[in-house]
Amino acid sequence: MKKIILIIFLSLIFSVNAKAITLKASHQFPGGRGDARDEAVQIIANFVNKANVDLNINVYPGQSLYRAMDQYPALRNGDLDISSFPLDYASGYQPSYSATLMPGLVKNHDHARRLNNSSFMHEIEQTLRNENIIILSHAWMAGAIGSRKNCITNPDSIRGQVMRAAGKMHEAMFIGAGASISSMASSEVYQGLQSGVLTAINTSSESFVSFKMFEQIRCITIPGDNALWFMYQPILMSKKSFDRLNVKQQNVLLEAGKKAEEYMFKASIQLDAGMEKIFREKGVQTVRLSQADYNSWINIAKQTSYKMFSERVPGGERLIAKALNPDTVIEKKNIPQNKEIDRNNRPQETTRGSNDNIKAASGTGFFITKAGHIVTNNHVIDQCNLVNAYYKGDAKLLKVLAVDRKNDLAILKAELRPEDTFPVAKEDGILLEEIYVAGYPFGKSISGSVKVTKGVISSLSGLGNNYSNIQIDASLQPGNSGGPIINKKGNVVGVAVAKLDYKKVIEAFNTIPENTNFGVKSSTLNQFLNANKVSGDSPRGSEMSIKDIGEKIEKATVYLDCWMTAEKIQELKSKRAFFSE
Repeated sequence: MKKIILIIFLSLIFSVNAKAITLKASHQFPGGRGDARDEAVQIIANFVNKANVDLNINVYPGQSLYRAMDQYPALRNGDLDISSFPLDYASGYQPSYSATLMPGLVKNHDHARRLNNSSFMHEIEQTLRNENIIILSHAWMAGAIGSRKNCITNPDSIRGQVMRAAGKMHEAMFIGAGASISSMASSEVYQGLQSGVLTAINTSSESFVSFKMFEQIRCITIPGDNALWFMYQPILMSKKSFDRLNVKQQNVLLEAGKKAEEYMFKASIQLDAGMEKIFREKGVQTVRLSQADYNSWINIAKQTSYKMFSERVPGGERLIAKALNPDTVIEKKNIPQNKEIDRNNRPQETTRGSNDNIKAASGTGFFITKAGHIVTNNHVIDQCNLVNAYYKGDAKLLKVLAVDRKNDLAILKAELRPEDTFPVAKEDGILLEEIYVAGYPFGKSISGSVKVTKGVISSLSGLGNNYSNIQIDASLQPGNSGGPIINKKGNVVGVAVAKLDYKKVIEAFNTIPENTNFGVKSSTLNQFLNANKVSGDSPRGSEMSIKDIGEKIEKATVYLDCWMTAEKIQELKSKRAFFSE
C-alpha cells in the first residue's frame, strides 16, 4: 500500500513538473561580476522564476551557450529563447539596425528613453517582429571619446589622429573630420594606445573603465547632454518561444522586462558617473561637448554616416529623422488601433470668422504636482491653439510642456497651486483591482460637476495586445478622455484613453460591446513623467475612505477645453477625439 501511495505521489510531482517550461537566456557578458547587462537578464530570470507560473529561465553568460554573433539567428529560428546583445551586431541581417549605433543620433539618456516610445523604435520593433523577435527590455549604453594627445571637442580637435571607432558609421564620421582609422578588437585597444599605434578611441563607458584606459589617455570626452556615442543593447526574445506561453506567463515576462528596463536606465547613468569619477581620480582631464560642438559633429555626420546609411537602407533618411526627433510618432501598422473615447462626437460646423479662436471641444485632466502640472491625453490638446483648465470657477491658460503621441499622453502646466494632487502608482494595477474613473463626460452639457464611475481592471493589456494599456469595465463617455483612473488608495493606475467602436464591433461580431474601455498604464505614465523630469507626491500605501477619495477627485480633477479657428475645426472634424459642446 505504501508503495502504491509513493508511486501516485511521484507521478503527481512529475505531471506538475511536466507542465513547467524552462527558457534559455544567452549573452556574451561576464556573469556574476556586477556587469549591468548580465544583471538585467538576471532580474528577468529571478522575477519569472519566483512568479509561480510554471515558467523558469536559465541564464548562460559569457558566450557559454552561443557565441555573440550566433545569438540573433538562433533567436530568429526559435532555437534560443532570450538574449541580450548590441542590436548593431545583427545589421548584417537587417541593415536598419545600424541606426542603433549611429553617431550623434542619441544625445543623452533622456533622449534615449524618449526613443523607446517613438516612431523610430516602432520601425525597429516592426523589423524585429518580422524576424520573429520581440523586445522585452529597452537598454541604451552611453560611450565616450578618449585621446592620448588632446581633448576631443569639435571636429577640428580630432584632425590627424589615429583612432579605433565603434562601427562603420562612427568611422565614416571621424574620417570625414580628418582622422585615420585603425580597426582592432576591444581587447587590443589598450596595447594599441600604449604602443602609439592609436592616439584616440571611442567606446562604451563600461569598456573605458574595465580596460583601464585611464592609464593611457590624457583627456576623455564624457557623455553629458550632447553625446556622440550611444549603443542600443536590448533584451530580446524569440517570438516563437513567447507565443507558446500562456497569457499569465507572457504577462509575467513583460512585467519582468519592465523592471529590467528601469534598472538598465539607472545603471547606464551610474556607469557614466562612475567612469567620470574614476578618470578624474586617476588624473585624466574630463570635458563635455557643448551644443555648438555637437551641432558641428552632426553636420559632419549628415555628410558622411547619415548619407551612407540613407543610401544603403531603404527609408534610412526617414529613420534618422525620427531618431533625431523622438517625439514624432506614427501609428502602428498591423495592430488594431484604439478607438478614442469620443471619436464619433465631432465638432459642429460654425459660421464664425475663420481666424477667430472659438471653443471647439472639451476633455479631462488631473493635477500631479502642487506646481500645477496636469496630465491628460495628447488627443485632448492636439492641434488646439489654446487650452484652458477650469479650476474653482476660473479659466487658466495652459502651457503644453510635453507630448507622447504613441501612448497618447500630454503634460500641461497651469500657473496655480491646486488644493490636492493625484500620486501615480509605482506598480501597475492588478487584474480585478477596483478602480474609479473621474472626468467630465459630455463636457458640461449635463452639469459642471465632476462625474465618477466605478469598475475593475478587467485585462492587463489593451486592444491588439497593447501592453501599455489596461482594459477596464468602468463606463467611459465622450469627455472622459485624459481623466484619472485611480485605485482605493487614491493612486493613479491609469489615464482614461479609449473605448471600442461599437459600430465596428457589431459589424465584426454581430454583438454590441459592453464595458470594454481602456486606459494608459501608470508605468507608461511614470516613464513619460520621468523622461520630462516631472515628479509628484509618493503613492499612498493604505486605502482611503470613500469620502476622502471623493474630495481628492473634486480638488484634483479639472475640466479642459480646446480653442481653435473655425477653419481648423472643419479640417479636423473627422479626426477630433473631444466631446463637442
